[in-house]
Amino acid sequence: MNFQYIEAPNKPDYRTLDFHKTIFLGGSISGSHNWQLGAKDKLIQYFNIFNPRRENFDVLNASMEREQIGWEHGWLQTCEIVLFYFSFETVAPITLLEYGAALEYTKVCSYQKIYAAIHPEYKRKNDVLIQTELRNPKWSRNITFSLDETIEQIIKENK
Repeated sequence: MNFQYIEAPNKPDYRTLDFHKTIFLGGSISGSHNWQLGAKDKLIQYFNIFNPRRENFDVLNASMEREQIGWEHGWLQTCEIVLFYFSFETVAPITLLEYGAALEYTKVCSYQKIYAAIHPEYKRKNDVLIQTELRNPKWSRNITFSLDETIEQIIKENK
């Protein structure tokens, strides 16, 4: 099977998209290294990948910003698996917002799974751990402190 790699704001080829094999790469973007490329290389043989990081994005362009936020919102709620990565380079307030929303969303959405990788030096590590425990503790088991370990767990549990 050939899996698709879709970068924001692009759309997949719906004719061949297996929605049961979709993963959204949520996490640090602004101020963070491009961790999504390494994740893509490891996951593409098993999943269709939706990556919100895009080459040309002007945060000061209101229409581009709306398009980006809408794209992320839609695929965050559609993908079977959502991988959140909290990089040490930034606090990533949007990622924290999206993570909290996903924790709540999966209380009523039975098909979606959340995995989180927290860099050991991420400044708000305890916030993520405690909020997960309080909001939706079933996902606490899917938190690691290594992106590679989380990717391996995703593949093992979902391929």
